Amino acid sequence: MKPALWRMVYCNEKDARLAVHDSTGGRFGVLCCEESLFMEDLEHPVLEMECRDWLPAAGAAWVELKGKIPCIIGKEEALSEGLSFTVGQKDQKKPLLLKGAVLEEAGSEKDGRGSLEMSFVRDRDSGGLRMEMKLKSSRYMGILRLELTTPEGAPFPAKEDLFSRSSSSGEYSWFWSYLLNPDEKGKVHVAVNYMTGLEWVDMPVEIKFGMSGLVQDSQKGE
Repeated sequence: MKPALWRMVYCNEKDARLAVHDSTGGRFGVLCCEESLFMEDLEHPVLEMECRDWLPAAGAAWVELKGKIPCIIGKEEALSEGLSFTVGQKDQKKPLLLKGAVLEEAGSEKDGRGSLEMSFVRDRDSGGLRMEMKLKSSRYMGILRLELTTPEGAPFPAKEDLFSRSSSSGEYSWFWSYLLNPDEKGKVHVAVNYMTGLEWVDMPVEIKFGMSGLVQDSQKGE
């Protein structure tokens, strides 16, 4: 029912509610996401849910989960204008505008505004230069990744080794860390790749699985 190129960009795991039961009729009640790892890999997002103080009955053949998980999807990818930073210069901060990057809510501004911060530290293990970047905003945006290029437009020689996201007191943050060559100098241009046309959807979940994997319901007559 959604556009073919839609993409999940956020999951509200705190409001996810799934009913759990096994083939013998034993029920857990409602499973909540108290602890989860989600969206660590943007290409293959994973939501982990823990079922505490309950196990299927000894003779159970399968366990079934049913319910809905609220999440945000985006319709199209977009790329911001590039911002120029100086390699090695400490504590650089620049304003950022991402057009159409926030939720499409009635009467609200659809453009995302925030800041992009860059700092540099020496990596103790490799001796290389570590470039750390943080994107901050007062509203949630469908951030996917950063695109780094040289002033001439070639890919910037950097290896991403950390990405994380967090929220606190109405502020959202996205953090990246890159390893550079120890003698890297010059300028780096940074553009933000993000999703537009964000909207909330309830993702329906109906999964039945056993020790050997997913269980398919038998068709009538088989």
